[in-house]
Amino acid sequence: MLVPTPGSGERLTLRELSAAQLGNCGHITLSSCWSADNFILPSHWIISLPETLWRQGVKSVLGSLWQVDDVVARAFMARFYRALERLPRDAALREAQLACLTNTLNCTSDDNPEPIDTRSPFYWSGFNLYGTPDRLHLSR
Repeated sequence: MLVPTPGSGERLTLRELSAAQLGNCGHITLSSCWSADNFILPSHWIISLPETLWRQGVKSVLGSLWQVDDVVARAFMARFYRALERLPRDAALREAQLACLTNTLNCTSDDNPEPIDTRSPFYWSGFNLYGTPDRLHLSR
């Protein structure tokens, strides 16, 4: 479901995405829980959102295999995108994951000023990068 404006919703299916031409898209970050989950059919076809986007030309896709705390996800993505300014995609993901593993991500919120301890693999290991690992040139 896409929500272009509050109170409205549009359904976007994998079938519709599989017909899209996305070759000009360098990277997509899926910021929803289970966005990187996939299913393998008996004929060994993989059905997933990252796989569909990649097959349609997106160079790389970042998604999560499970539900992640919103405060951690926000800090994780900020670290990932800052690292993308100087590192290849796979190294940027590694840097964000290592920040969690070493508990240096500094995840706080207005509700709780105490940083969340992100050393558990639950917080960082579910993020997966699909596609091209090379450098992504961002424009501001």
